[in-house]
Amino acid sequence: MKTTRLMTIALCAAACTAATVTAAEKGDDLISSATPAATIADPVNPKPGMVFKGYNIKGVRGMFELASQLEESPAVKTTVAKGEKFSFDEFGRDVRIVQGVWEGFVKCKRSANCTVLIQQVILGSHGPGYALFINGKRFIGGSGQQSRTINLKAGFNHIKLVVRENSVSISLKATESTRAPKPLTPKDMFYDDKPDEGDVF
Repeated sequence: MKTTRLMTIALCAAACTAATVTAAEKGDDLISSATPAATIADPVNPKPGMVFKGYNIKGVRGMFELASQLEESPAVKTTVAKGEKFSFDEFGRDVRIVQGVWEGFVKCKRSANCTVLIQQVILGSHGPGYALFINGKRFIGGSGQQSRTINLKAGFNHIKLVVRENSVSISLKATESTRAPKPLTPKDMFYDDKPDEGDVF
């Protein structure tokens, strides 16, 4: 095999590898992962509201990276949220809470392609942001205003929202509908009210 041909093949292989790494680093949704998203079971004992956990973690910039780190960190506060918005103010604006995670289920009457709009007002120069997971998969991450379409199944769909700094609002509508989007808030959601084993001492 000629040297030129060998060099061409080597360059092509290097370019393909670089492109794959770049796409993976960016979290490109077009590339299917070898590890599928975890299946999340429907709630056994659904009650109104969402489980809220408040954190105070320093130095993490990316929202999906932050979401992973929070899973391994102890929460400053854990409670059930039943408010009309995704806001830290519902909890008395505890100064220790810089990040919050709301987790629960939205119950859909039917399966449909839905448009999700998420908005966060950016106040000051801190690092606000959010990451929204639906049915165990990354859906939207960033800050400001974004919208995307997803297929929601009939019955329970798992929602996890990670927020840094400022409150977030979410609205939802069937993509083909001409009606205005409906706000999605903790009071419209459900959490799995599992048995609480109580005190440890």
